[in-house]
Amino acid sequence: MARPERPLDPADGSLEKFAYELRKLRLQAGNPPYRTLAERAHYSVATLAEAARGLRKPSLKATIAYVEACGADPAPWVRLWYELTAALEPAPGPPPTSLPPPLAGRPAADVRGTRRRVGQDPSLTPSERRELVELRDEIAELRRSNEVLKAASAIFARDLDLIRSRNEGR
Repeated sequence: MARPERPLDPADGSLEKFAYELRKLRLQAGNPPYRTLAERAHYSVATLAEAARGLRKPSLKATIAYVEACGADPAPWVRLWYELTAALEPAPGPPPTSLPPPLAGRPAADVRGTRRRVGQDPSLTPSERRELVELRDEIAELRRSNEVLKAASAIFARDLDLIRSRNEGR
């Protein structure tokens, strides 16, 4: 017999709310075992169970597979997944007004233990700092766009496979 899932409180944060909604969807689908969902979704039991645990954000592909295995439309869930992603990203803060002291002269262990952040490198000019921030923002946007394209291509590939299998059956 499967272990019972830990209780989730949707008020505990956006990640728990997302997992709570996934579990609710599964219940609405008749509460199929994760093994059945895994067969329908072509994902592992562990991946699908992890998506509904509320400890980590599931991938977009795993979310779509979970939702489709429950017989639901994935479109609203894609939107919810992106809302979750935005909620989990830290809000950008104002640029620093002062720079920390340089790292030179500190013991090597201290230098290895520090992490340089945008705006804290004294060797950068203000225009270089702004450009670095802009480039990092652009990279983040490209990564989000790439996730959308990956999800869309997975959906299109699945649809194409269905069409091909229907045509072969004629």
